[in-house]
Amino acid sequence: MESTDRWPAILALLSAERWVRAEDLAAQLGISPRTVYREMQRLMDADAPVEAAPGYGYRLDAERMGSVHNLTDDERVALTVGAAWGAAQLSGRWQAAAHSVQADLQATLPKALQRRAASLTETHVRGPAQSSPPRDTVAHRLQDAIGAEQTVRLQRVKEEGEQAEPMLLNPYALVRAGAAWQVVGYVHQKERVQHIALSTITDLHTTDDTFERPPGYQSTARRAASPDRTVRVRFATEVAEAVSVPAVATAVEREATLQGVRLTLRVEHERDLVPWLLSWGAEVYVEAPTALRNQLVTVAQRVAEQYPAAPTLLS
Repeated sequence: MESTDRWPAILALLSAERWVRAEDLAAQLGISPRTVYREMQRLMDADAPVEAAPGYGYRLDAERMGSVHNLTDDERVALTVGAAWGAAQLSGRWQAAAHSVQADLQATLPKALQRRAASLTETHVRGPAQSSPPRDTVAHRLQDAIGAEQTVRLQRVKEEGEQAEPMLLNPYALVRAGAAWQVVGYVHQKERVQHIALSTITDLHTTDDTFERPPGYQSTARRAASPDRTVRVRFATEVAEAVSVPAVATAVEREATLQGVRLTLRVEHERDLVPWLLSWGAEVYVEAPTALRNQLVTVAQRVAEQYPAAPTLLS
């Protein structure tokens, strides 16, 4: 992960009222204390409103944070995105506090900075950066272009496998459609906004041209469209090596167990996994959620009832 990708998350965990130790930041961010030291030094080198004290840790600079209006535009946007990260990742009263801070900061931003903060939030807080792909992937290059509001030149491949004409695109946001990612943006050649699947992009480069998102633009992405349900399934040892993640799901974790392999998946709708699970027969067991397990039993029973003379799928 690039250093700047962690900065919103770090800033969201700091306050001017209390010191936070590097070890505590490391535990909450899932990184090492050594990485925290390095990131904090880079933040301070970038003139972020952060101060450090040996034996105490880090906190936001109270003097510079006395008024949000004293911050630079970039600092205000970064803090807003950091609060959005906290609202998405924390829970309970901390999540409520992050939502409140995000709303307060958002209210201080002029419209242009609000659009910049919204763009960065969509692409870095809710976007594919969560899975930390390599920095040279199309997804991350698009994230950088969206954040900088830079026009990109891209090459696509058609469904027939042929190369399409190069196009110039003003990328507005990255959105998820099922298990696939798309970029939404204004295509210069067609003079309209279009959704483009990242899997069809074969080459992409940023240009020196910049753009402004339309004042009334709102991403057509809906948070409900992102896989947000967790499913945990266990496969028998005999089939463990043959198991792959279906297109309707996103893998969170793959863990070897004494019984075989356990997959933790994220899906938009649990029912989308039913055909895939049935195809594995007795070699798969749904550990969670119970509702999916019951649904699988119901479907299997209905199938078995159609073949009364044959051994049932449940025996």
